[in-house]
Amino acid sequence: MKIWGKLLILYIFAMLVIGYAFQAAYKHFRVGILKQRTVTQQTAYSSVLQSNRILADTFFNEALNREEILSLVQQIVHSDGDEQRTLRGLLHRSLFATYQRSKKDVVELLQFHFPDNRSMLRFHLPQKTDDDLTAIRPSVVLANSSIDDVHGYEPCRFAHAYRHIYPLIYHGEHIGSVEVGNPFYAIYRKAQQLETAIQTQFVFFQKKTELLQGLFRVDKLYYVANEIHQDFTRLKNIPGLLQSNEVTSEIKPLLKILKNNDQVHIKMSQGVAFSQPISRNQKFFSVVFHPVTNISGEHSGYLVGITPEPQIQKLADHFWVYYLTIGLILFVVALYRGFLQSVLEQKRKEQKLLKTISSFMGEGVYAVDTKGDITYINSAMEKMLGYPAGELLHQNAHDIFHLNLPGQRCPLKCDPEPEGTRCPQIDFKHRQGHPFPVSAVSTPILENGQIQGIIIVVHDITEQIKQQKLIEKDLKLRTTISDLYHPLLTKEHILADIGQQVLRQAKILTGSSLGFIGEIDAKTGCLIVHTDEHLQQQDTISTTPEPLISLKSSDVIFSALHRE
Repeated sequence: MKIWGKLLILYIFAMLVIGYAFQAAYKHFRVGILKQRTVTQQTAYSSVLQSNRILADTFFNEALNREEILSLVQQIVHSDGDEQRTLRGLLHRSLFATYQRSKKDVVELLQFHFPDNRSMLRFHLPQKTDDDLTAIRPSVVLANSSIDDVHGYEPCRFAHAYRHIYPLIYHGEHIGSVEVGNPFYAIYRKAQQLETAIQTQFVFFQKKTELLQGLFRVDKLYYVANEIHQDFTRLKNIPGLLQSNEVTSEIKPLLKILKNNDQVHIKMSQGVAFSQPISRNQKFFSVVFHPVTNISGEHSGYLVGITPEPQIQKLADHFWVYYLTIGLILFVVALYRGFLQSVLEQKRKEQKLLKTISSFMGEGVYAVDTKGDITYINSAMEKMLGYPAGELLHQNAHDIFHLNLPGQRCPLKCDPEPEGTRCPQIDFKHRQGHPFPVSAVSTPILENGQIQGIIIVVHDITEQIKQQKLIEKDLKLRTTISDLYHPLLTKEHILADIGQQVLRQAKILTGSSLGFIGEIDAKTGCLIVHTDEHLQQQDTISTTPEPLISLKSSDVIFSALHRE
């Protein structure tokens, strides 16, 4: 259970790390898309403004700043009443055809101003003249006062436009100014045309503090509250007006989502450029806020570009697929690892149990793999062979301590029987080089029916063989003497003859060359020797001889002696 608990913790941790990495990668990808979208929209917007200025400069130099036009303007400035109205009509007819040709691509707003900032002639509203623009058109005031070109955005009732105002000079006399401009909706529609491939929609928001102070009370009815921020407003979509700032049914819900975003509110109040991803109905959009400044460099509004982002949508759709796939793979790996760890843990427990049992069983135990290399050996086996602990591990058992006759195959290297193979006696080699006899039982280690190794239980039979030899020798001696002793006692033989036969057999069995036959005198208790062998070799016999074989029948002693 400990293994599975650890694996569960590791699996949860791994999934959290992978989820965090996926989320970080997703955010990084999303930020990259937003940056790319911001750059492309800003490039399109700047490109439109730059091209409009070039066209305005060209239109001014080629169509407006001409002798006949400047002459008419001077006459209008120095006339009044019906004469002035007639001259205005001549100016209008002189430029009307050019204005109509250029209206679509170059200029939609064309207006002449008096040097005192009064309106001289509006080509889009020719009937409205002589109104003072000083309070509501700072760009006109600046151009007439500085006698210099003025370019920039300026709101004005319904004609929120990017304006190019050029002072008019005729023979050194300042005779007013002329304005060439494009309503702002025309600018962002041109930008939108550049972004057609990615289906970007633009909407323009004006800042209330700058716009409403220049409006009449009735004009304010044409504006609606901004869907995102209360400090901004938007012109209604009113047919017949110069400017149309239409918000489609697809955009409106997106703007309402942004209304609840505090970060969007803060950034709009700061007047900075920023972008924001939003999603609705499992569709993702990028919303890019481009700040618009007036001719004074003050923040005046936002051009907002809203673009569907199918790439973000695809990544979001695939995120869970990738995440769950990796999670499933990790689960399978964890499951496999868990079973493997369980098996290894079970084997470790079995080995520990085997080691514990084998350490106390008094028998030598070792295990080898299919190559004969030692994979386990207990302390009793190491002590039996004379090796320190651990030295024999991973060594080849046959090469180190198995002994067998030349030409013979080691019985412990043979494939053992499933129930085990017993070797009653085989010689092993001690570390010091001398052989010693052992008995061994080898049992195969089976896995899926295949032999993966052999485990051998070894018993040192050195003492057993010694004892067996002594038993066999004693039995043989007793049998031999019994065979000689009993038959002779049943017949009439002299004691000396019997003694000589027994002594001869005893000397043969013991390998001794010395011995004697004697008896104990009943009266004196002294040993009486019946052979002269003891007297002849008295110098080589111990004064207190230790008999190797001694048989006693009544008072007769038969003894074979050992040499000192």
